[in-house]
Amino acid sequence: MQYPLYGSTMFPVTYRGYWSYGNSLILGINNEGVMLIKPDDKFVINEYRYQEVESILIDPSDSFITLTLQRHLNESNHKCFVFETTQKNEIGSLIASYCLNLAGWITENDAPPKKLKSITNEDRIRLYHNLVNCRRALVDNDILRKPTDAASNFIRNTLRRLSKHKLDKLRQEHGGDSGETYKGFHYAFWAFSRQPLSQSISRMPEAEEQIMLQVFQVILTYAGLGQNGRFSW
Repeated sequence: MQYPLYGSTMFPVTYRGYWSYGNSLILGINNEGVMLIKPDDKFVINEYRYQEVESILIDPSDSFITLTLQRHLNESNHKCFVFETTQKNEIGSLIASYCLNLAGWITENDAPPKKLKSITNEDRIRLYHNLVNCRRALVDNDILRKPTDAASNFIRNTLRRLSKHKLDKLRQEHGGDSGETYKGFHYAFWAFSRQPLSQSISRMPEAEEQIMLQVFQVILTYAGLGQNGRFSW
């Protein structure tokens, strides 16, 4: 070819390796591939088509760009070239524009931001109902142990007949809102407890239950909570 450098964008780079051509080079980029050029006489040392390049790697912290060639090439050739340049991103972007297969170096931070669909109230309602259905499935399959309800025991064991207003007030004060209860499982059953558990949440053998209770106590201790659910820091 009479003008081998025609249509190529040339970048001055420093080759971080050992060969007989010196370290100062010019990296030529065109629509067909990559060329290694001597800076003094513009002699093309080597040229590689994009099909012969396996990958390019841009160092995020240093000014290095690495070109790795396909393994099936001649064994006498170099398989990896490391260049130092302040124009690493320009070189990588130009190569990626010519060959999309070599655009894997572009990280998510460099890529254009994706438009995220904001969650709607309908999405929140649907997720809430899915969560409630999953909880009820656990209850219906008899996987969980029914919790001891202190509030209901208090109301059930009272000697005086209470009016509906007082009954609703007591349930509200003691966390016994029947509207949030399904087959005896109050909504607070699904929340994290700052108090030690008196029994296992799911059904299990007695020996494993004791181990589970000890594990939960360790979790509370690790979270900085004391015996009464207070921070011990």
